Amino acid sequence: MPPLVRYFSEKNARAFVESGDVLFRALSYFRDYEDKGVRADEHEGTLVHRPFDGLKATLVTSGESIALPYRLESTAKEDEIFVYCMSTELSSNIAQRFEAEVAVEILEPIKFLTRLRSSLSLRRHLRADQLIHQQVRYYEWHEPPIVDWALPERIAMRKPKSFEWQSEYRFAVPVGDAFRVENVSLKLVPLDAQRLPRAESHPQLLLRLGSLSKICRVHKL
Repeated sequence: MPPLVRYFSEKNARAFVESGDVLFRALSYFRDYEDKGVRADEHEGTLVHRPFDGLKATLVTSGESIALPYRLESTAKEDEIFVYCMSTELSSNIAQRFEAEVAVEILEPIKFLTRLRSSLSLRRHLRADQLIHQQVRYYEWHEPPIVDWALPERIAMRKPKSFEWQSEYRFAVPVGDAFRVENVSLKLVPLDAQRLPRAESHPQLLLRLGSLSKICRVHKL
């Protein structure tokens, strides 16, 4: 694993280092977050496919191929997949865009992961055995989805190319069968349609891993 960095306010950085406070949020939280696209991603938890020349359909009667003014969206169970987001870069640019006061660098990420697994295993409603962690893959909407449309764990680890500046490394854990193959919602959406924020609250999960001071380095910004 690469060294990992988390950007914080001073108060939250203190809670992370001294008590090991790690706040996992449901994918739906980032979909509805209001910060003009810094952390907010309208399509969080959704894989979008929008070819340059439109989605193709073939007319049964004539065999003619036509382009449809729609995009394909494959959405995972966004309230049942919890994520914790970090970065692989210690960057003043990232800190500025996140409006962070402190960056905490995890010098021993394997030890951090071990504590994370141990804490998650105590939450019976979570599938701690299915915890995944990796660099987020950034993609363009015109890219063919291949098989990823059917794999919720891959959807959780993909974001549009516009977020590439974050160099995000993500931990994700499901509730129940949220990672089951084809456990997604598929739909065709008009090209100019936007996803509206939801009214309900977003699930979250606070873990306390204990002091992380021996495996961290704090950078004041």
